[in-house]
Amino acid sequence: MKALTLSSTLPTVSGNFEEVKAELQKHLNQFNLIVDEESVKIAKSMATQINKLSKEIDNLRKKEIEKLSVPLKEFEAKMKELKNLCQDSRQNLLSQVKVYDEKRLTQVRKLLLAELQNAYIHYGVKKEFQTLKIDDMIMLTNLTKGGALTKKAKDAINEKVSTVKKFQEKINTRLLTLGEICFRGGLDTPLTRENINHFLFVESDDEYLDKLVSLINNELQRLLESEKRRERMAENAAASAVVTQNPPEVKTQISKPQQQKSSVMNRFKNAKEFSPKPRMKKLVITATFEMEVKEDMDEETLKMIMLKKFDESQQFKMVPDVQIKKITSQEVR
Repeated sequence: MKALTLSSTLPTVSGNFEEVKAELQKHLNQFNLIVDEESVKIAKSMATQINKLSKEIDNLRKKEIEKLSVPLKEFEAKMKELKNLCQDSRQNLLSQVKVYDEKRLTQVRKLLLAELQNAYIHYGVKKEFQTLKIDDMIMLTNLTKGGALTKKAKDAINEKVSTVKKFQEKINTRLLTLGEICFRGGLDTPLTRENINHFLFVESDDEYLDKLVSLINNELQRLLESEKRRERMAENAAASAVVTQNPPEVKTQISKPQQQKSSVMNRFKNAKEFSPKPRMKKLVITATFEMEVKEDMDEETLKMIMLKKFDESQQFKMVPDVQIKKITSQEVR
């Protein structure tokens, strides 16, 4: 390309500036006066004349500058035209580069997603935990010249998924040990995932155990209050009944949730592993009791007294069916 060469001549303006300056100073001397009440009107008139003369001089300056600036404006316009030609060509290239880069970034995104899915499968990450975002990795530096993912990008994906896998295992452990913790904490019926889902995914194990123990304690308190209500109902129902012969004494082991509450935190605060719960079997036991009661005691009151005894034993998952049969004189042994 041929180099641009420029030549210019500085403008010169000549005139009788000094001569006019000297006469102007003499002319303005006549306007020098002390303004008072008598001369104020004359002073205003003089100021108007001076201002008119100033404008005439300034207009002459502007006309001369305008005439001198014509070649400068022509030069500026030609130089801007050359500059715009360059910028238009540059913008055309950048537009194409942008389209090309966007295609490459789309390719990077597809490759990252494919690598992420492969890593999920490799590590056995469940759908529930497949929530990783890769937006921060979509960059041209993660693509090789051959159009493949760089080793650095693959390693970063695997590291992210490995972390997710560890968190998944942590959650699985929490769910697997949930029933054991509940049983050890004094609950006969363990909490479910729905009960703990609002804090199941907290990162800290200490925070998780704090919340779980608090929930178990609340449930124990609820069960204790429910047990007290049942006792009051049974006592009120039996207030008018007098049992003449108590049924055979049955030794029972009554759990005390209120005492267990205070120890739950200490027992499970630092829990890491829990032994499996012993295998249990179900039995149906039929027992017959013979007792004497007052003639006026109704069967419903007697049933409530018996059910209370069974409930206090805490050995039954279901309330037994109590049936009462009168013994005739022929059946008395």
